[in-house]
Amino acid sequence: FGMARNPDDFVKRWWLSLSCFVGSNHCSARPGISGTIFLLAFLSENYMTCYLLRYCEGATYVAIAQAFRTPLSALFWTLFNEHPFGWHPHATKATWFSFGALVVMIPALYFYEWAGQRRGKKYKGRFGFCLK
Repeated sequence: FGMARNPDDFVKRWWLSLSCFVGSNHCSARPGISGTIFLLAFLSENYMTCYLLRYCEGATYVAIAQAFRTPLSALFWTLFNEHPFGWHPHATKATWFSFGALVVMIPALYFYEWAGQRRGKKYKGRFGFCLK
C-alpha cells in the first residue's frame, strides 16, 4: 500500500492522486496533460516498433529508427525550453554532434535502401520502403 496505513487510506490517497492528475481538487492540470502526452507518444512508439518488426526486415528498421531517436531528441530540446515550455533555441557542442550524426545517418539510410533495391528486393507501397 506504499504510504497508506490501511485499505481505506490507500483509496483516499489514490483518489486524491487521480483527481490531481486530471486537474481537479485545487491541483494544476499541467502534470496530467504532460503525462498523457508522454503516454500517448510512448504507446505510438511501441505500436510503430511492432509495425516495423511485423512488416519490415525484422529488427533492421527498428534499430535504424531507434538510432535516429537520440539525435532528433537532442535537436528538439536544443530548440525548446522545458520549464516553461517554449521556443528557446540555443546551440551547444551536443547540437553539433547531433547534426553530425544526422549528416552521417541519413545518407547511410538512403544507401541501405538503395543497396537493398539493387539486390533485387521489391518494395511495394506508397512509402517506398518496408512493405513487401
